[in-house]
Amino acid sequence: MSYRVSFRYDESAGELERTETEQVDELADPELLSCSCGVRGMTRAEARTHVAAARTQE
Repeated sequence: MSYRVSFRYDESAGELERTETEQVDELADPELLSCSCGVRGMTRAEARTHVAAARTQE
């Protein structure tokens, strides 16, 4: 089984936090992350940098 996992960026901690899961198979955090803006295939570290950069542009 897999799950579709959504994350939120905690700006104060500089961390991604799991906010939602939708069962599609077995639960596991994905090795590569995607952003709703269309960027795909990021590692966890790249995703943190991406979200932090997006927050500073708002």
